[in-house]
Amino acid sequence: MKFLSHLNVKGILFTVILVAVALRCLMPAYLVIHQKPYRKYMISSSATWDMLAMSVAVAKGEGFHLEYLPYVQKELKLYSPPLNKLQRQPNDRPFYFDKGGVGQVIVSSAVFFALNQVNVPAVQFVQGVIDSLGCLLIFLILRIFSSRVVSLLGAALYAVWPASIFYSYHLMSEAYVPVTLLAAGLFFIKAVQNWRWQDILFGGVFVGLSFSFRLDNILVLPFYMAFMLLVGPERWKVRICNAGLVFLGCVLGLLPFSQMIPQDANKPSNVGVALYNSLAEYPANYKGLRFFHDKSATEHGIQKAQEYMGNDAVFDSLYALSQNPMVPGFFRPMKDSHLVTLAYIREVIWGKPVLFISRVISRTIAYFPANPFVGCIAYFWESPRGTSTMRNYRFSETFQLFKYFDFILFFSFCGGVWCSRKKTALLSLFCIYLGVLLSHVLLGGGEVLFRNDQEYIYLDPRYMLGMVTLWPIFIATFLGKILEVLRVNKPALSEYEAQ
Repeated sequence: MKFLSHLNVKGILFTVILVAVALRCLMPAYLVIHQKPYRKYMISSSATWDMLAMSVAVAKGEGFHLEYLPYVQKELKLYSPPLNKLQRQPNDRPFYFDKGGVGQVIVSSAVFFALNQVNVPAVQFVQGVIDSLGCLLIFLILRIFSSRVVSLLGAALYAVWPASIFYSYHLMSEAYVPVTLLAAGLFFIKAVQNWRWQDILFGGVFVGLSFSFRLDNILVLPFYMAFMLLVGPERWKVRICNAGLVFLGCVLGLLPFSQMIPQDANKPSNVGVALYNSLAEYPANYKGLRFFHDKSATEHGIQKAQEYMGNDAVFDSLYALSQNPMVPGFFRPMKDSHLVTLAYIREVIWGKPVLFISRVISRTIAYFPANPFVGCIAYFWESPRGTSTMRNYRFSETFQLFKYFDFILFFSFCGGVWCSRKKTALLSLFCIYLGVLLSHVLLGGGEVLFRNDQEYIYLDPRYMLGMVTLWPIFIATFLGKILEVLRVNKPALSEYEAQ
């Protein structure tokens, strides 16, 4: 350990970041060298194609629309002709940003505009560079509490972190979640130490910025606001102001992106549909309420709302409460889509409380370790485009091998948390951990999707990325503690051995 104290910390950190960039650019480099299409080797969901189509439109100065979607879906490989050669192809596909993603469109459209063409590897490269900044952020976080060695170790762990490497080169908004949440965590840690309003405000701004990429991590905000109320200075007025600063910063960070969305597409996320698609997926012995597609969940929710309206005292009371002038207009169910939320509360939370509570508990326990994470990613490596072929993946040999690696990482993470138990500022990062966890417990996709009563798919690990991003910080702390104990317990050399 002692010899490291004489090394050039800045030089080592710069090298670590370069290694991180190189690892994250391996896949785009492979695509370029071998001229392989993106679709064959990447996760290619409908959100990916929507993002690319809108990025082309924004790069051409036409605003947000999907009229380049047919080109993206049918013809896109790695590069396109110049933007002015791409023709609009009107279609009737509706869209709205119900889970974020506006930030990703802005980044990719800027790349397309600069190069005057759709260039998939260039976007992947930019994403890799941005994600590599996580090494610097982790170093700065650990340097507040730990030695240079432990801080460099945390940065190095993030540089080779499989989850970040894997998702950094996919054309999905998860590529930006780690850096934005780590930046928010750094500012809030500094805020807890000095209680400067600027740090609190900037922490909130990065929380809002993270929502522009993934809005379904929304509970990170109330957790940080609650943290400011519970751990702040003695005066409650100051604590309340600090919580308000977090909220204000979040609004400022998200507002520019929300203003870019066309008014006909700027619809609030349908919480009821998300609920029906997640917590309604009860175990296989329960035969009702299994949805995975928005259309089916919406139709069911509207039907139940119509049945309850005027015929059910609980539903009518909920509806009357939602119409109270004190309730913000955003939460007032004046349209059928908003009534789905009230239908879910009446049908599931009120009507089946035991099933609801058991599902919340089981999902929280299952998701808390974000486990198995690397095991899930390993299946994508084994089977390109694994999103469509994950049936029975937990029985694959690759998964069985990597799941033990997941267990080791999680126990090391827990060890780091235990070693940090007296560092309140560092533990503020758990606002991110718990916020991401409960956001997906309540609103995320189901742990298991059943088709014809057969287990079909596990929760995509990308939803837990905000949680797993924090592991290198605490794993480095744990390893540093082990090295410290070994150094302290090392027997002193005798005079003869020293000579």
